[in-house]
Amino acid sequence: MEKLQSLTQVFTSGEQVLRQTQASTATASFVGDISLVRGVADRLVAEGDKTFSGIDALLAADLMVGNLETPLSTASLDPVRGTFTSQPELARYIFELGFNVFNMANNHTMDCGEAGLKDTLEILRRNGMAHFGAGENLAGATTPLIIEKNGIRFGFIGYSQPELDAATPISAGVAPLRLQRIEQELEALRGQVDVTIVSLHEGYEFQSYPRLDFMQLCRHLAKCGANLIYGHHPHVLQGMETVENCLILYSLGNFLFDMPYHREVRATREGLIAHATFDAKGVVALKLVPTYLDDECRLAGTTDEARQNTLGRLEVLSRQLGDLEFVREQNHESVRQVMRAVLGAVYHLGKNGDQAGFDKYFQHQIRRDPYLKVFKDYGEMAGLS
Repeated sequence: MEKLQSLTQVFTSGEQVLRQTQASTATASFVGDISLVRGVADRLVAEGDKTFSGIDALLAADLMVGNLETPLSTASLDPVRGTFTSQPELARYIFELGFNVFNMANNHTMDCGEAGLKDTLEILRRNGMAHFGAGENLAGATTPLIIEKNGIRFGFIGYSQPELDAATPISAGVAPLRLQRIEQELEALRGQVDVTIVSLHEGYEFQSYPRLDFMQLCRHLAKCGANLIYGHHPHVLQGMETVENCLILYSLGNFLFDMPYHREVRATREGLIAHATFDAKGVVALKLVPTYLDDECRLAGTTDEARQNTLGRLEVLSRQLGDLEFVREQNHESVRQVMRAVLGAVYHLGKNGDQAGFDKYFQHQIRRDPYLKVFKDYGEMAGLS
């Protein structure tokens, strides 16, 4: 199999041909995290589709793929998992942008429990939206989505770092990120599709570099037959690279997601539309379109200067992925930051005698897989394991 070219030109011109082809092609646009909450919900209620400025034209593709990181439901929040939910009636504004495929393997899909997932799946079905990565049980959550465009068969599979909301053989949830299962799915898809897209929800939030374990996982999956790996969860942009015949996008940042950090940290306002062209052998070309969510939660493409700044930063982040010791040290700093936040929260809850708050925090946070990773990584740093 022909290898893809290394990413170079895309960081200066915004576009790059990665492999020559004479065959028929199809296009797909990928974006990061979507959640219709907080300021985004307020803006949609007040302005409707005026919230978006020219975004539909920037997204235009045969397949338009987003990470739907919210239930679309009026069901009550789950007392352990629940953080937020989106008003179902606001979803039409996303659908009208042209999205037709949603990943649901993430850590907020189950915020309203099984009832919320059922509502969300029904809304997606009713509006003709394809989806993958969650279901009524483990078999449903891990069932690949297969779509044909321009004679090219695409297979989508999605997984989220295993938390309390992972599906089981008898209960609803998201597909848990387990290496052996992903390898099995890639092998099973090999004879069914031409192009395999793997969506992975993993990493430390608000950090500019992927975890080394995650990088190694993605590079391994590239050699197992994935053609494009689509990452999300950090809520900020991370680097990208080509490995074998695979394009790896470690994190596309936030697309439409108002966060508590939104007005303080510019990086959480930035997103990226990755517009890929495919033939029946995989990725042919890549175009990058930076986006920006402003203080009023209006979404638009960036100015020329901001676009070049974003692409320049992506070039640096991507080049540094080749220096594993540098990435390791960045990982260590990420672990220190998260540990300070976790231990600081626990300390104040204990100091204030807030037993109910401590119990809720323990249920909602400490047992979640990201925090277990932090403890493991910190223990390794300290020479405890």
